[in-house]
Amino acid sequence: MGKGDKKTKKGKRTKKSYGKTRLRTRKTNGLISPKNFRKWSRERLYFEVGQFDFTVTIIFKQNTNSYLKYGKMITGLLYYTKKERRSLKIKLNSGVKYETDGKVLFTTLLKDKLSEQQVKLLFTEGFDNIDIFDISYYAYKHNPTYFNKKKKKLNEPIAIRISNDLDELSALKMLYNLFKRRIDSADYLIDFEKLKMSAIQKVLSIDETDSKYIHSEIVERRKVEFNFLVEDISFDIGETKNYSDQVLKDKFEFAKRIVEHEFVKAGIDPKKPSELKEHLRLYAGLIQIGVRYEDEIVLYGTKPKVVLDFKGFMHVVFRHCKVCNIGQNNVAKSRMPYELSDIKDLINSCLHLLEDDINSHFVKHPDKRFSRFGDRLIRFNGDYYEIHINTNGIIETFYNHER
Repeated sequence: MGKGDKKTKKGKRTKKSYGKTRLRTRKTNGLISPKNFRKWSRERLYFEVGQFDFTVTIIFKQNTNSYLKYGKMITGLLYYTKKERRSLKIKLNSGVKYETDGKVLFTTLLKDKLSEQQVKLLFTEGFDNIDIFDISYYAYKHNPTYFNKKKKKLNEPIAIRISNDLDELSALKMLYNLFKRRIDSADYLIDFEKLKMSAIQKVLSIDETDSKYIHSEIVERRKVEFNFLVEDISFDIGETKNYSDQVLKDKFEFAKRIVEHEFVKAGIDPKKPSELKEHLRLYAGLIQIGVRYEDEIVLYGTKPKVVLDFKGFMHVVFRHCKVCNIGQNNVAKSRMPYELSDIKDLINSCLHLLEDDINSHFVKHPDKRFSRFGDRLIRFNGDYYEIHINTNGIIETFYNHER
């Protein structure tokens, strides 16, 4: 030690010698603070906007490639593949030593000033980040479960209360007339709506002579569901006080076959009491849902309309809903962080983001199913989802890709 040096209790020396202060050479880790990210590097875009899926409006610099390709302004969401998102997240968490430029993929929300080809190119090829002149976004507060991968909730819809003075019979007649108006305006009914229309005809003794209002083929093909609808409608308007045993038994067996098919695929034989006994509540609950289930139109504006039937619903919830995480062949499947009661709304929310894409696909490729997978997954509420819809508009499968 020099004459003027002092030693602290921890053994560190102050940089003093002979009364003069020694300059300590400061070492830096060379990391860039997020507040010093430049506009608009890919890292800053992700840090400020992309990681939260904020809706953003981007204005391009005049005469840049992006300006000439997409126009002055675009509005939508920055889209990152799972690989890109993981890479950027790791980079931000470990510290950014350098910022990068490159293509940024984009999901367009306001499409009125863009062609179908431009919308597609934004999603598949993207724009150059160096072409950005300015951006604006609303940093709204996310659902508090946004980053929670174990349990999530969907935003509550705004409830609009209206008075309903119609009795069951009047409501039924109104529904029937609505079906007829849709047929007259070339808005086709899905098969389940045809079943319901035919059931109303039978209960109310409506005799139609025009073939476009008669759906005998679908009634014959789905006889079990038709008979149940007839009794259901009769019960609702007070014509009957009980369902017939045979109709209930047939509908029960119909739902049971679909539920048991999923149990078998999961590795559980429902015919063996020893394998089924610990899952009896779930087994009975799913059959009960199936008895009352009605095919649901998820998207009206596409052709064909996109429908979730009970078979598709069971395929989704049994393989990917937490409450159905049973069976040796099923436990490795990804699990959606939502309650079973939220699954329909989740599918609805995701597919509404793709309505134009789905319709465009079936117009061009009516004999080819619609799919989103690989690097084109649906990004919603912090997760990625895969979807497959067959050529009849029936959802075949829908599930999340876990990280």
